[in-house]
Amino acid sequence: MLVYAPVGQFLTLQVRGVVWRVMDFVERVPASMRVFELRNLISRRHGDGVMEFTLYKEEKTARNLLADPAAALGELEFASSAPDAARVIYYDFEPRLDDCPLLLRAPYDIKIGALHRAEEDAKREKEARHAALRASHGSVASGVGASPAR
Repeated sequence: MLVYAPVGQFLTLQVRGVVWRVMDFVERVPASMRVFELRNLISRRHGDGVMEFTLYKEEKTARNLLADPAAALGELEFASSAPDAARVIYYDFEPRLDDCPLLLRAPYDIKIGALHRAEEDAKREKEARHAALRASHGSVASGVGASPAR
């Protein structure tokens, strides 16, 4: 049962991503904060890389969709009526799609680069040793069976 209870001047929001939970955060905001301001807050936390997303209160269902961008967060009905209880907001988003080759390139990892350089150096060293051995065996082989110089 949803209960409308007037809240104080501030709300504690627990903002959670539906799919990707690493960007979850807790924020204390004014109760007068509008849904569109919350959308902007979430977008900034993603580096403005989120183009389209939807907000839900408490759980991701159609009846909990926060469709009115002008609605004040303090006026929304939540299951928890305790004034200090955190209000849970879920967001689901579409990431920005870009065809820029620099953005699509895999990030350079210094450790992996160092491993590749070490492998290349070891390969070159091994080839140099084999070439030196072949050269030294070739000069010995040319001297075998030859008559001594008189």
